[in-house]
Amino acid sequence: MGNSNFLPEGEEIVYSDDDFIIIKHPADPSGCVYEVVPVDDQGKRLDDWEICPEPYSLKEALTLMEEYREEVRSYKLDIKERRSRE
Repeated sequence: MGNSNFLPEGEEIVYSDDDFIIIKHPADPSGCVYEVVPVDDQGKRLDDWEICPEPYSLKEALTLMEEYREEVRSYKLDIKERRSRE
């Protein structure tokens, strides 16, 4: 994982799977926050989604990710179905 070319300096991807990436951001004064980012089947950010708040621990980020997993998968399936009808 580690840093990716599209991330600003100091940010890094600390987790990824088929539905999400988790990005670690530097933050003052807390040290860091974790952004839970839903992604499409190509690993690109689903711009229609923003999961808030950004948790202060990776454990909280992973929990938040699991809370949204079924909803994100359903949304991705809807997108596929709409595209197949076009």
